[in-house]
Amino acid sequence: MKEITKKQAEEKNLKFIQRIQGTNLSQTILILERYNERKEVKYYVMEFTAVNEETHNGQILVSFWGDK
Repeated sequence: MKEITKKQAEEKNLKFIQRIQGTNLSQTILILERYNERKEVKYYVMEFTAVNEETHNGQILVSFWGDK
């Protein structure tokens, strides 16, 4: 799985698969690793990240994309 921008995903006409929203950075990283195991997911886009470095909590929004 490779990180790209939302603009690149749209330019390549990739298929939107799913979006996740989290508040805990560690949990979000674990979810990213799980999605990496899915064959249809080729790319991910970090749409929004605002994390408190001391507590590791915040708002994290990630979408997953694949080939059509």
